[in-house]
Amino acid sequence: DDNNNDNDKQKDSESNDNEQTKDIDIRQHLTAVNGQQFPSDRVFIEALKYIKSQVFKFFTKNKLQIENIDDIQWILTVPAIWSEKAKYKMEQWAFKAGLIN
Repeated sequence: DDNNNDNDKQKDSESNDNEQTKDIDIRQHLTAVNGQQFPSDRVFIEALKYIKSQVFKFFTKNKLQIENIDDIQWILTVPAIWSEKAKYKMEQWAFKAGLIN
């Protein structure tokens, strides 16, 4: 039964680790490889706009027509360890980038 106690302790430890990591937020500024800092929102919004523009270029190049842009469902995944605040920020940035109306 010592083995069962060890398993329970490990599960408790993993549970506590998961609860602690759920508080991870997005930093206010991100640093580029050249050392220059940019606001996180600007980086994410511009990256999402770029992805959207590339998707529409692909549609045009392949002669795909979208009757209603709202029919496109964008799926963004975020790390499970992100806080609710960080997930909300990503949702807001997706809205500002034009992926959500």
